[in-house]
Amino acid sequence: MEKYLRTYFNKFSLSIMFSIVIFFVALTVSTIIQTIKYQQAKEVLENNLKQQATSVLNFADVLLTTRNEKFFSGESPEIPQVIQNEVFDKFTKVSKGKVFFKEASLHPMDPKNLAEDFEKETIEYFIKHPEEKVVEKTVKKKDKEFFMMAKPILSEARCRKCHPQWTKEGEIIAIEDVLINLDDYKEALKKNLTTTVILWFVNITILLIIIYFLFKKLIADRIQKILEIIFRVEKGKFLIDDLLKGENTEHGSSKNEIDRIIRHLKSMVDTLKPVIESVIAKSKDTATDSIYAYIKTEDNLSLVAKQQESVNSSNQKIHMMLNINRELESSLDALVDKLQKASVRIKEGEKAVDENINSSHKASDSMNKTIETIKELKTFSDEISTTIEKITEIADETNLIALNAAIEAARAGVHGRGFAVVAEKIRELAEISLENASNITSLVKKIHKHVDEVTLNASETKEIINIVDQNSITIKQDFSRIDESIKETNETLFSFKENFLKEKRALEEVVKYLSEIAENSNFLMSNSNVTKNAIKEITIQSSELKNLADGFEVFQNKRKAKRFVIAPPVKGKLFTSEGDTLETYIFDKSATGLSIVCHTDKKSVSKNQRAEVVFEREIDGLKRFRIEIVYCYTKPKTDLTFCGAKIIR
Repeated sequence: MEKYLRTYFNKFSLSIMFSIVIFFVALTVSTIIQTIKYQQAKEVLENNLKQQATSVLNFADVLLTTRNEKFFSGESPEIPQVIQNEVFDKFTKVSKGKVFFKEASLHPMDPKNLAEDFEKETIEYFIKHPEEKVVEKTVKKKDKEFFMMAKPILSEARCRKCHPQWTKEGEIIAIEDVLINLDDYKEALKKNLTTTVILWFVNITILLIIIYFLFKKLIADRIQKILEIIFRVEKGKFLIDDLLKGENTEHGSSKNEIDRIIRHLKSMVDTLKPVIESVIAKSKDTATDSIYAYIKTEDNLSLVAKQQESVNSSNQKIHMMLNINRELESSLDALVDKLQKASVRIKEGEKAVDENINSSHKASDSMNKTIETIKELKTFSDEISTTIEKITEIADETNLIALNAAIEAARAGVHGRGFAVVAEKIRELAEISLENASNITSLVKKIHKHVDEVTLNASETKEIINIVDQNSITIKQDFSRIDESIKETNETLFSFKENFLKEKRALEEVVKYLSEIAENSNFLMSNSNVTKNAIKEITIQSSELKNLADGFEVFQNKRKAKRFVIAPPVKGKLFTSEGDTLETYIFDKSATGLSIVCHTDKKSVSKNQRAEVVFEREIDGLKRFRIEIVYCYTKPKTDLTFCGAKIIR
């Protein structure tokens, strides 16, 4: 239960919590008091009802006793119940139907006195409980509620005069009851309840308002002020002078516990302020140094990477040179081998040229002989032509003679017929001779023509053989010069190969040293990466420390801008309005400004200078910013300048 109450009340402020407690206490007390008052008022009303009913019953008893005495004494002939009914009917009219009296009986003389159900129950109750003298209860009649007070009526000896059935004296024979309408009672009770509730509510409200405002002013507001001081200190805000206005902060000026708490809080804040200021200063220095170390490490890593790239490139090129040298060495060996083979072939060529020269001499001699033979053949063909011409002449003469013989034979007639046959044969032979002579002449002409052509070709061939002979001599001379050149080239190649092998050995030494440099570069690169990661972690932690330190407010923040540290710094380029380009890093940003560090080697940035900066990755969704430098600080003995800049929209 206690845990539940504590959990429940912890949801509220102290003033509300105490107000709730006081409210429930006041509610309980006031409710009890008002309930008692209500019950007392209710009892008064009920007593009034009872007194009213008792008065009516007493009056009825007096009236009935008086009328009975007159009736039984013979003074009046009127039946007492009838007179009683008439009197109380008027009484009911006077009460506007709110009060009824009745003498109820199970066997009445007057039907008006006949007992109703609730009256019959009351009669039976009195019969069963003869010791009871009065019955009080609430009854319903015609949808209305009534307060009923009833008394029993006992039979007397004289009652048998009118009621002969009442034989037993002292027997309960009827009741007299009063019915009082409860509407007035209920209305009065309702008004009393309404008044009680209103008074209860007003009392509680006034009490709560007074207690709430007193408690709030004297305790809750001051506790709230203490909480605000504590909240500020929790958030690193040590500027609390505005909350201490009007407070007693002098030592011993008050014994009030809240005043003492406020004084001790102020003392604690005053003690922590210089410590926090020192932490802020040191955190900024640490963040600046870590950023400087990160940038320098990245520069070193870039240099090592370039060195490693250069070494790898040199190594690659030297390996290419070695491969080329191996190919060149192989080519040199092949060239020397080819030169040696060429020298052998040149000697073979010289020998072949010598043989060619000898052959050309022989061919020239043969060609001279051939030309002489052809000349003789031409002379012979000329002689044949002369002979054929003579044969042709003879054949023409023979043909003419045969023609004349044929003519003469024709003249001789029969005697000349045999001679004519001979003459014809002779003519045929003459024609054949002419034809053969003509053919031979044609052949001789062709032979003569071919002989002329052969003679011409032989002359040309002789000239060609002479040219070939001269060329062979020239070729032999060229072969001699080539052989000398090959010998000189061979000697040069042997000398070049020796120098080449020396260069190859030197390159192999360089490759060995470059491999060692590459290993050292890789080791240095690995160490640089480890160092970079370590410094990156230090930068992140120092940035977090700076963020924590920036969260402490020990002096008024004039910029009032929420800033966040960018760790590790993001690299970029700064383009000044003067046309300079500087390598830069961003390490801090707010909604209105940037904090950057620039490499200012042989270049500079200055206050009020405008520039544009472009980063390698997005910062708050942007890579490019237009800025105006508002302050600059160059770290001693470095080429780094720390700048603060506002963003130009």
